[in-house]
Amino acid sequence: MVSAETRAGVLTLAGVLCAALVLRAVDAVVRLAPSWHTVAAFVLFTAFGFVVPQLYLARVDDTVPLSYRRGFVLLVVLFFGAAAGGPLSPPASWVVWLLVGPTVSVIVLSEVRDGYQSVVGNEVT
Repeated sequence: MVSAETRAGVLTLAGVLCAALVLRAVDAVVRLAPSWHTVAAFVLFTAFGFVVPQLYLARVDDTVPLSYRRGFVLLVVLFFGAAAGGPLSPPASWVVWLLVGPTVSVIVLSEVRDGYQSVVGNEVT
């Protein structure tokens, strides 16, 4: 029987390869500027390479706590966002940071909510 981690790894590899093909096809048709090529690569590779597999594993694998998976996604999004958004021109870098900001906010707020619910749940009982 194939484990969830193996399925996630195979799906990650397939997702990254598909993201590369989509990026190449869009670039061939639209001829993206180099800065927008970086934004598209950031979105596709971060989403299909890290975020989607972690969401899948959070759904099917209970051995690792959800907060660890959220923390991993948070660090990956921040790291790749800083790497992609740093050297870009202002409009493209704004798009990267406008994607990173809400993602980080949602993860932090969900962690705060879960922490609050666990504290309130312990006081009620």
